[in-house]
Amino acid sequence: MTKQHSNLMKLLVAHCLVLLFFSCRLWGEQNTIPDSERIFIFEHPTNLREPGAKKVRGKDEKRANGGNLVFVARMPKSWNPKSDKEARSSGKPSARGIIAFSSHDTKEEIIREMTKKAGYQYLIDLADKYNLAVVSWSYIGGYDNEKNYDEIEKNEFAKNSKRFDAIANEWEKGYRRFLSLYNLPKKDAMLYGVSAGAQVAHRIAMRKPQYFSGIFIHVNSSYDAPAKEASKLLWCVSTGEYEYGYSSAERFYKKALDLGYCAIFKPFENTGHFVTDDVKELCAAFFEYLITFIADYTNPDWKEPPVDKYYLMKYPAYIGDYQNQIAYPFEAAERKIPERKYMVSMPTKKIAQAWGEIIEE
Repeated sequence: MTKQHSNLMKLLVAHCLVLLFFSCRLWGEQNTIPDSERIFIFEHPTNLREPGAKKVRGKDEKRANGGNLVFVARMPKSWNPKSDKEARSSGKPSARGIIAFSSHDTKEEIIREMTKKAGYQYLIDLADKYNLAVVSWSYIGGYDNEKNYDEIEKNEFAKNSKRFDAIANEWEKGYRRFLSLYNLPKKDAMLYGVSAGAQVAHRIAMRKPQYFSGIFIHVNSSYDAPAKEASKLLWCVSTGEYEYGYSSAERFYKKALDLGYCAIFKPFENTGHFVTDDVKELCAAFFEYLITFIADYTNPDWKEPPVDKYYLMKYPAYIGDYQNQIAYPFEAAERKIPERKYMVSMPTKKIAQAWGEIIEE
């Protein structure tokens, strides 16, 4: 073959590869279902009439209306009717897992958050990356948002707990029906909540821990009493250094550790009741750790990790001193932090880097 022929063959091969690339890209675009067609809504009728918190006005009155619970799911980009049918026929779920975010929103607001680049976009991106469905539900209220569990009289606390027990039972009925209807995994969801959404999220997690693998909550401001049953979850509890519920968050974290929880605590510096990029980074790193332990039915090469999700929390790679906002490798922490009872265990370097400054010495 002459040099001229060789060069011609190279050009032809390169041309074919370019055509193949764009053909595959076009095929992918044609077979990607638009976001609006991957959104599913399910309404669960309830007999709840309690509107939620003590005072509910204006927009909150529409959110906590004491009526039906509305569940919304956004399927990952890999989902389409054909893959859904194949998953159902093979007895597998239609998504690898679930990111469940408890919001302070109406149905319309949730759909808007799921279909446009908004505040939850980093969760949407994470879900698409790992073939996860994103699930949410309309705001349900049912708690006193002004007082921490340890600031309430016993009788009032018992009354509040009974009220939310009823709400959690209704939530469970709707959630189970919703998962079955759309062929979603029945366990190991990753639960997320901010502000009022976190108020609801951690109360559900403590009453119905069997549905979740872990929970990330931010700026609750006030907290329910930690329940022993919820120690089965991994927890990440964060707040702002200037958030008025900082001391409540710290007390909740310490009480949780006393009950045997595996929990990460992070008070973010120089911020209050806000979701900053640092908060999003820590949440994503925490969820990616949890995803490691969720079976991937779409990957035939997936193997269960050699240890469970608790192991690296009990024998952490890094320890965080949240009072001084510094993290150390475990060996160094033994020298640097004399009193480590309530210091922060972190299972991976990625989580530690998102958590704060690491001093490697």
